[in-house]
Amino acid sequence: MFATKQKRNQFLIVLAISLLAWCMPCFSFNPRITGYQWGVSIAGYTSLQLLAVVWLCLEFWQKQSRWLFALVFCLLLTVPVVYLAWLPTWHTTFITGKISWEIGFSTVYPGYWIALGLSLLPPLAFLMLKQKHN
Repeated sequence: MFATKQKRNQFLIVLAISLLAWCMPCFSFNPRITGYQWGVSIAGYTSLQLLAVVWLCLEFWQKQSRWLFALVFCLLLTVPVVYLAWLPTWHTTFITGKISWEIGFSTVYPGYWIALGLSLLPPLAFLMLKQKHN
């Protein structure tokens, strides 16, 4: 999938850096009363995709296939999609009971935007570091 082990390791480092998003507070109505909704809350939704990407990138698959490339890229793109879906829905289960972009935008913290940006790094790095097909 990658031309060299160095490129693969660079990609895995970018992927690990993107996991720092799990350490940031993302949402809260009032931190003193309700506390923060941390990025680690989304780990249950994104960890399987990221584990699959790591497994596919660790040279278990030696074949250079466009299907494999497409699979890994789609798995990487699902992580930012999950973050975008989290914005209007984080409060529905326990607090408001309805999906609302307005509530999501009014309760968002800078940690969410940083997390969203970090989740976009692995797909971009994958495109930049991938092996070119002959």
